[in-house]
Amino acid sequence: MAGGIIQSHYGASVKKGGGLFMSAPRVLFVASVARHLVAFHLPYMELLREQGYEIHAACDAEGLTEELEGRGVRVWHVPISRSPWSPRNAAAFVRLLRLLRAGEYRLVHVHTPVASVLARVAARIAGTPAVLYMAHGFHFFRGAPLRNWLLYFPLERALARWTDG
Repeated sequence: MAGGIIQSHYGASVKKGGGLFMSAPRVLFVASVARHLVAFHLPYMELLREQGYEIHAACDAEGLTEELEGRGVRVWHVPISRSPWSPRNAAAFVRLLRLLRAGEYRLVHVHTPVASVLARVAARIAGTPAVLYMAHGFHFFRGAPLRNWLLYFPLERALARWTDG
């Protein structure tokens, strides 16, 4: 193509080599901690980046963010607690909602139980077109504590309606 410009799947012009000419479609990965994204999702992030997407990550950005940033991922610090009872999650929800409203993401790819609940609700309110949830193990299973069943099962069942895949 003339001048090294290629057309992405959604019509955004992207300069070869990853430099943006206009804006590329964005994907936001959300997890409680950065180490989860580094351990399990770098290949998916790289594949999407190679397809012309701009990749962002929202997580508690303490540790391993250099690994993400070194691979071209924009990291947003969102103080998500792994405990569903933590008051930090209210601030994390507000930050996610603001990020989703401002970021114009085509897809939000959510991981880890608490982060996935916060992000799916925020994505619904923000009007994000697609939400993908990758469950890495549910907190409700045969033999799990009753409180896990009472909290997580109804939430997962309700939020399944707001999840595209």
